[in-house]
Amino acid sequence: MTSCCVCAAPDTPEHSSAEADGTGEEHASSTARESAQPRVSAPQSAGTAANSSIKSSSAAAGPDTTKKKSSNSTMAEASFPIDLSGDGQLKKKILKEGTGAMPQQQEKVWAHYTGKLLDGTVFDSSIPKPHRKNGFDFRIGAGSVISGWDVGVASMKVGEKAELLCAPGYAYGAQGTPGGPIPPNATLVFEIELLHIGDEPKQL
Repeated sequence: MTSCCVCAAPDTPEHSSAEADGTGEEHASSTARESAQPRVSAPQSAGTAANSSIKSSSAAAGPDTTKKKSSNSTMAEASFPIDLSGDGQLKKKILKEGTGAMPQQQEKVWAHYTGKLLDGTVFDSSIPKPHRKNGFDFRIGAGSVISGWDVGVASMKVGEKAELLCAPGYAYGAQGTPGGPIPPNATLVFEIELLHIGDEPKQL
C-alpha cells in the first residue's frame, strides 16, 4: 500500500473584525460568515466547499450528522472485541469458530470475503464471482493485499468466519481507491471465511 499525504480540506479564509469597513450591519455579516464555516470530514472540491458555506447557516439548525457518524463509528468499534493491532486500529469479531490450522507466513490461503463501508455499503465480494468459486487466494505476508488482511487472516483458523474492522492505516489509507468505491481515510469492514491453506484450491 503506497502511503501519501492526507489531503487537506480547503483553507478557511481569515477575516479581521477590526478592519471591517461600512456600517455595523456589514461588520456583523462578516463576523457571521467567519463563524459559519462548514466542518469538512473529507476532502471537498472548491465548489462543494462554497456550497456548504452558503448552506451552513440553515444547516446549523438541523441535526448534527457529524455527531451521528461519530456515534455510529464508536458503536461499530465496540462490537469488535479482539484487538489485533494493540492500538484499536485493527479489530476482529469471530462469527463462526474454525477447527483447522492457522496459516503461517508465506503460505497460500483461500478465502471468501465481502467488503463494506461503515454505513453498510458493499463495495466488493468474492461470493457472486464464478471465477472465484474456490475463494480469493493470496500469500500471507507477501504484501499483495492490504495489511489488515495479512494480519487478520493470519489470526484465523481454517473454517473460521470473522469480521475485520480495518482503520485506514490497515486498509487503503489517505488515498482510498481513486476513481473507485473506497473514499480517502475510510475505515472498512471485511467479512472473511478462511476456506483452505495450500498451493492448490480445495474443491468445494
